[in-house]
Amino acid sequence: HIEDDGAALVQWRKWLRPGGLMVLSVPADPNRWNATDEWAGHVRRYDREHLRRVLERAGMEVERIECYGFPLANLLERVRAAQHARQLRREDRQGREERTAASGVDRATETRLFPIYAGPVGSGTIRLACATQKLFLQTDLGNGLLAFARRR
Repeated sequence: HIEDDGAALVQWRKWLRPGGLMVLSVPADPNRWNATDEWAGHVRRYDREHLRRVLERAGMEVERIECYGFPLANLLERVRAAQHARQLRREDRQGREERTAASGVDRATETRLFPIYAGPVGSGTIRLACATQKLFLQTDLGNGLLAFARRR
């Protein structure tokens, strides 16, 4: 959501005491760019090395970077991208800032799917997907990266 991610990280670093931990979640894999990224106001997607470099340049020591979302979020990502593509075609072209603000609260897709999630099959599927996800944190199969970095 931020054009100058390096400057933002330098500012955020100032809010941490030495040794303080920053946990940062970003969309993964530039090749996965889709309508949801445009709808959400994303500026970019990251690969592990790009994220590591920008954190290190900002004075952070990266402890680990995990890739999350595989397999369930990957499936939901396709549903959301199709919905957001339709939505972007229908709506007036909002600016990226307005889309970014909306992306933090708009959960229309998730709300429609909630009855499925809430049932026994849905909740069992989510539990299984979360357990499965743990096996793939060190791969690049998911749709998000989670970085753990300390202030130097």
